[in-house]
Amino acid sequence: MPASIHISLTRQAHLHEEEYKNQLSEVDALEDKLKELEGICNPIIAKMFEGGGGAAGGDMPMGGNYGCGSTGSDGGQGPKTEEVN
Repeated sequence: MPASIHISLTRQAHLHEEEYKNQLSEVDALEDKLKELEGICNPIIAKMFEGGGGAAGGDMPMGGNYGCGSTGSDGGQGPKTEEVN
């Protein structure tokens, strides 16, 4: 193998190695950011679900009511189905 080809291949190998190291550091940085965001979001989401009874209150957190009045015929002040139609 001629020396010039060997040098060229060696340079390319070093460039790929550096690129690989950069990609790994980006992955590490993204994983760190994900852990940081999970630390912020997970307690908020857990409180949302424990406050509304979780899935027993419906598919939406806190029963899906979101303070919009009554969701049934329990005598609340929200609109009834008949009033909306």
